[in-house]
Amino acid sequence: MNYLGVSLIMLLFLKNRAKLIIMGCWLLPSLIFREHK
Repeated sequence: MNYLGVSLIMLLFLKNRAKLIIMGCWLLPSLIFREHK
């Protein structure tokens, strides 16, 4: 098994997941704030 390759793929996947979560956390409140105004 190529552990280095697997760990690299996992790191890339987690990084992309983190980016999506951060984008979601940043966009959702702004949308809610815009609707309340």
